[in-house]
Amino acid sequence: MEPQAPKLIRHNSPFCYYIAGGVFLLYALLLPFYRLSDYLLAGGLAAGAFAVSSIFLPKQVTAVKQEPVSSGNEAVDKALSEGHDYLNQLAGIRRRIIGDKVKTSLVSIEGTVNLILKDIVSDPSDAPQLRRLMSYYLPTLIKLSDFYQRLEEQGGSGENVETSKARIEENLTVLDSALKKQLDLLYENDALDISSDITVMEQMLSQEGLKGGLNDTLK
Repeated sequence: MEPQAPKLIRHNSPFCYYIAGGVFLLYALLLPFYRLSDYLLAGGLAAGAFAVSSIFLPKQVTAVKQEPVSSGNEAVDKALSEGHDYLNQLAGIRRRIIGDKVKTSLVSIEGTVNLILKDIVSDPSDAPQLRRLMSYYLPTLIKLSDFYQRLEEQGGSGENVETSKARIEENLTVLDSALKKQLDLLYENDALDISSDITVMEQMLSQEGLKGGLNDTLK
């Protein structure tokens, strides 16, 4: 299932209510309530104070988590759920990593995985091709990235540390390239379908003597 972005709800500052209540209380202390009009006037002043303060005081924003939307396909929903969970873990690790080379690789990998997940939403038949991505590559990527981050955190520049970091950096670069190729393969069927549609359209236009006229019209 594809997670939805949190819904942002804006609230008036609680100080708006304090100000409105303070105005009502001040009116009650200074001018006693004898008539209904006194209550109405005090209420009107309090409401006005609330309205004015709500304009000038900053709003409070609350993020409300929305339930993920189901695609209706069990295999797709499982892949989306696992994929986004791995991406969330990876983003948390990436934010703690210092090395620019690894950060750049991880950002690129996250972007490619997101595109792969979007592809299986539009074409569920691609979901079975992602088994190894979900069962091996992404979990291993999490493990390597976390280990790299811990090496940075612990410090030190021994031979084993530097060798381990260099191998992880190299493997992330290779994985980044491999995932881009995987994404291109997923797009291959769509590209073939589009190419076939274009060929058929060109043949029909040519048979009806419209191809040249259409080109002239579009120029």
